[in-house]
Amino acid sequence: MLTRPRKGLLLAAILAALGLWMVFKNDRPYTSVGSFIKIIDKAHSTDGRESWVMAYDPNSPTPVPFKIVIDNPMVWNLLEKDREYIASYLKKGEGDYHIEQVGLRQDNDTLR
Repeated sequence: MLTRPRKGLLLAAILAALGLWMVFKNDRPYTSVGSFIKIIDKAHSTDGRESWVMAYDPNSPTPVPFKIVIDNPMVWNLLEKDREYIASYLKKGEGDYHIEQVGLRQDNDTLR
């Protein structure tokens, strides 16, 4: 049977190992991008739980459309097709981009 100090040491070692595992299990790199985007399409799932836009960077020499998931329905409702925005968006690993901040391209009075 373990003595009280040994039980404490064993518990501390288990908690430390669990903590390290939780820190390093999310080893997928993050990609954060800030650019101008032009919305070319808006869509959402049939149950309304996920919404996204298809966009591209209008300043890119070879514009390639990509998907940006919009987690907040109010933000999705305000975005307009065929309009340009300044945006920052984040991608974890190989998943989709998620919008972080967005504002009208010509609007100098927007909080960012």
